[in-house]
Amino acid sequence: MPDDFYSSRLGDGAWHLYDIVADPGEARDLRNEMPARFQEMLADYAVYAAHNGVLEIPDDYDYINQVLRYTVTVILKRNLPYLLAGVLLIGVLIMSLRRYRRRDSRALGALLGGASVATTVAVRAIPMHCQISARRIARLENWSG
Repeated sequence: MPDDFYSSRLGDGAWHLYDIVADPGEARDLRNEMPARFQEMLADYAVYAAHNGVLEIPDDYDYINQVLRYTVTVILKRNLPYLLAGVLLIGVLIMSLRRYRRRDSRALGALLGGASVATTVAVRAIPMHCQISARRIARLENWSG
């Protein structure tokens, strides 16, 4: 398929007349063989279009882009409350995790007997599964100055 296949208009922009019963594949255009019938059908369409407010398709119309825009709009309208709730939930989870980590850090500092902030940060960097002995804590306090 050519690159501009999806960006081009459908058809050639001209009106055609086909006998869809005898020619369901629309291979034989009858507008030159039946000009009176063709003009009559064009006039009928003009009346129909005026009565029903049919709009002409602009030259720069891109049906793929239009479908994508419409789909995104519909999806956002239908799912916006869920998206906002998800963002809010993630925000609350992040805030709770940060608050939990701060509280954990303060509790560890109190456990160490008012150790300095540098000690608390250094101890917090040690994995929880490690056992911290009193001698290690004392070394950390001396190290932090």
